[in-house]
Formats: sequence, structure tokens, C-alpha cells
Amino acid sequence: QGYPLDPPCWSLFFEVAANGLYALLCRLRLISQAVLVTIIACSLLGLIAESRFKVWDSPLNVPNRLALFLSFLEGFSRVGFGFFVGVLLYRHRNNKVLLRIPALHPGIASVLLLALFAAPPFSTNAYDLVVGALVLPSIVAASVHYKPRRRGDTLCRFSGWLSYPLYVVHYPLLFSIAGVAKIIDGSGRMPVALIQTVSILSCLVFAFFIGKFYDDPARQWLGKVVRARFSGLHVPGG
Repeated sequence: QGYPLDPPCWSLFFEVAANGLYALLCRLRLISQAVLVTIIACSLLGLIAESRFKVWDSPLNVPNRLALFLSFLEGFSRVGFGFFVGVLLYRHRNNKVLLRIPALHPGIASVLLLALFAAPPFSTNAYDLVVGALVLPSIVAASVHYKPRRRGDTLCRFSGWLSYPLYVVHYPLLFSIAGVAKIIDGSGRMPVALIQTVSILSCLVFAFFIGKFYDDPARQWLGKVVRARFSGLHVPGG
């Protein structure tokens, strides 16, 4: 485990790498349609291999160095597919085919996501592959043209803004609160609902402060540096 104190950082590491690769390709003017499709196709092959052989989910069965290599291969396959499919959808967001897809309300999309992530009894690697490669991109394609109004727009923007810091901090906070609750109430009589409520509220509040007073200022500073350093960056479709 590369990030034992905060495992979500594992996927965030690969997302940073994908953003760096995308910026480099834009800088070199190599982010053509063919390059996008090639990256997506190679990543999809990696996802299919993961689903078919289940090798990457069993690192204990292989030597440490090979397990590390397979872990990185898995991570790059997942982020390579999801990230660049997103780029492709954004580039063709005004395509006539996409415009014909009925706009999906965020509430319905949220219910669908909760149902998909509920890990049903029949959930397998093949199920994860189908959801990740087909269902989730379809939900994104159907949601991209929905235009929320007033309070709905504010709520959507705030939820999107909060999602990143919340994803970063939720894991260590949940386990820390569970540990504190165990120390305080060794007999286990503390209501589970109370622990869950405190955990959820703590994660939301902490994520808000992290986003407001750390992430936003850091993004603004990095934005100034990047704009000054890469003023000639070529971003197709942007």
C-alpha cells in the first residue's frame, strides 16, 4: 500500500500523472483525436486484463517488485481510460449525437450512482468493468447538458467543489473518529448512529475548511505560475 494513512491518495496520484501527461501532450501539440483514441484503447485493454485474470487484485501471489509494477499498471489503466474519455466527451460536447441524448437530472444520476456502487451480490470484476467502461461514461454523457437553475446550480457547483477535499480527507477522518470512539467507549455501548453522524459532519466541515483555506489558495497560486510559464499552451476544444 503506497499510501497506508490515506489510500484515496493512490488514485489521486494517478490523476495528477494523467493531468501532467495531458498538459505535456498539449504543449507538444500531440493531443490529436488519434492519440486520444489510442490512449483510451490501451487503457481499456488494461482494464479488460484486470477483469479477466484478476492478477492485479492479488499482489500477495507475486513477488513484491512485480506486485508494485502491476499496481502501477492497474492505476494507469484506470485513470488513462476515465480521464481521457472525459477529455473526449468534453471535446465533442456539442456533437449532434450527444445533444440528442436526453439530459439527465442530477438527482436521478445520484440515485443511479448509489445503486451502482452498492456492491450488489452479483458484483464481480466483469461487473466493475462494464460499469466503469460503459455505464459511467453514459451517465456523464447524459448529464453534461443538464442546466440546473438557481439553487440547483449553486448546490451542484458547491458539491463539485467540495468533492475533491472530501475525497482526500474522508478516509483518515473516518478511521480516526472510529478509533477515538473505541477509546472513549470501550464497552461498545455508544450508538452507531451517533458515531456515523459525527463522522459525516466532521468530514464535511473539515473538507470545507481544507478546500477554502488550503486548496483554493494553492490552486490560485499554481494557476498564476502555470499561466506565466506555459502561456502558449495549446488546448484543443477548450
